[in-house]
Amino acid sequence: MDEPRAEAGAEAPVAISACIIARNEQESLPDALASVAFCQEIVLIDSGSTDATMEIARAAGARVIEHSWRGYAAQRNVALDHARGEWILEIDADERVSPRLREEIEAFLANPPGVDLAGLPLREMFLGHPLGPSGKYPKYRHRLLRRGAYRHDERRTVHEGIVPDGPVHPFSGDLIHLLATSWTEAVGDSWRYARLEAGQLTGARTPARILQGALLRPAAKLLYRLAVDGGWRDGWAGAAKIGLDCATDSLVWIRYLLGARGSELGTPEWVRASTTAHGRSGRGRSTWLPWPAPAPSARGRPPGLPGRHWRVPTWRCWLRAPPTPPPRPPSRGCVCAGWSVSGRWS
Repeated sequence: MDEPRAEAGAEAPVAISACIIARNEQESLPDALASVAFCQEIVLIDSGSTDATMEIARAAGARVIEHSWRGYAAQRNVALDHARGEWILEIDADERVSPRLREEIEAFLANPPGVDLAGLPLREMFLGHPLGPSGKYPKYRHRLLRRGAYRHDERRTVHEGIVPDGPVHPFSGDLIHLLATSWTEAVGDSWRYARLEAGQLTGARTPARILQGALLRPAAKLLYRLAVDGGWRDGWAGAAKIGLDCATDSLVWIRYLLGARGSELGTPEWVRASTTAHGRSGRGRSTWLPWPAPAPSARGRPPGLPGRHWRVPTWRCWLRAPPTPPPRPPSRGCVCAGWSVSGRWS
């Protein structure tokens, strides 16, 4: 049951709340909680833990809300509803706010710019190795938002991230994501992801469509991410992660072919593009937003990156919201939640 909340008039102002959704995360949770200890409030939404997750959270000063599982987006919205902070920082139990990111967030809160959303660069750790090109670093995640400005789309079972509806403030400090510490965990995560993602697919199961989704696209993706994206620079860990991602893509389509779509169905991401991130139905407006990448250091790599991995120029790009929902999934190009990406090297 939800814990009772104090009357709003008796509550002191809260600048920032950290929101975590969890279930049976007693191993990962302590470090996640420690990394957000600078937040004035921590809200944890627990969906039925049978281990010490809730006890660990309460011992760290978190407010624990017990709420049955309704999907990732719905659980995050429950956390947003219970948070009291002017700003909300969303993290998972397997993520860590780096010291540099903490300093940036504190400086941001001291003098917030005129935005409602901030992007955090995600640094993935796979089998103990930091990923760069193979993990699409910095692949910003919109995890710091002004309370009341955004909601998560509950039609999505995975990829429930927020779609910007205005300028986004970019940070340069890393949000660290521990993908897997063992092959057993990595394969298990991929299987669960394929189960959820298969629920997003719709349409006829034609041989041509299955062949394209299960074989041709994963094969092309493997070559592209290794060669063009430069995933080979991350060594065996990067190659293994890319190979596992491509195998998972194939598994999604195989499950779809067999009708094994899982218990959670949703809306394909290309259809979701016709809805704004605020929960209001409607078509997105066409607008261009600046998205600066972190400036490279004197030695030619973005700050904070391991020296043995990196030598990359700065990439500047813009995000454009589609004026109308696309009639079908795009066959080429880079699309994230219906936002087209273009840019130039500088």
